[in-house]
Amino acid sequence: MAAQELMDLADRFNLTTDAQDRLTTYHDLLAKWQKTVNLVGPRTLEHFWSRHMLDSLQLLELVRKHTVEKPGATVADLGTGAGIPGILLALSGIENMTLVESDIRKAAFLREVSRVTETKVTIKNNRIEKIADQKFDLILARALAPLSKLFELSFPISHVNTNFIFPKGLKVDEELNESKTDWQFSCLSHKSLSDETGSILEISDLQPKTR
Repeated sequence: MAAQELMDLADRFNLTTDAQDRLTTYHDLLAKWQKTVNLVGPRTLEHFWSRHMLDSLQLLELVRKHTVEKPGATVADLGTGAGIPGILLALSGIENMTLVESDIRKAAFLREVSRVTETKVTIKNNRIEKIADQKFDLILARALAPLSKLFELSFPISHVNTNFIFPKGLKVDEELNESKTDWQFSCLSHKSLSDETGSILEISDLQPKTR
């Protein structure tokens, strides 16, 4: 069943054979490490391909849009946890990925995935507030914080042309309205493929409002 689910995703998102092999290896490592480290919700592991993998791969087109025509474009996944979506996107071919995760055990898991799959990523085992020495071209975050908090965390590591991709759930409109109190930005909303109540926000031109 898992093999068929992967094949379906590979066709849907145009994944190479090498990418499929790397994603399968990731799944196997996740199942192994999950026995001793709480990487994902235990009940979600049996629905890995239809939940975590689809959650991540549905971002591929948007990420490619902001990186393919920009050689060397840098991407950061904030609070990546088990590497969802960051390392899954890297395993699928996205380059110059930085994974930011403060939990030591989760960072160790990410390093093991990088080593075993021979996928080059940068892993910053630190709090987001501590990495303001670098500016990224594209910033991602999934299930990390409300939108206004994401802006607060990501703005210091952005530049004037940085784009942001944030998957959001049922409260997306509420979060958008609340964030407009302190921030100005442009936003495109895309319907989630993995959650009928979810949206993917594509944000640019982020600036704090002056008072």
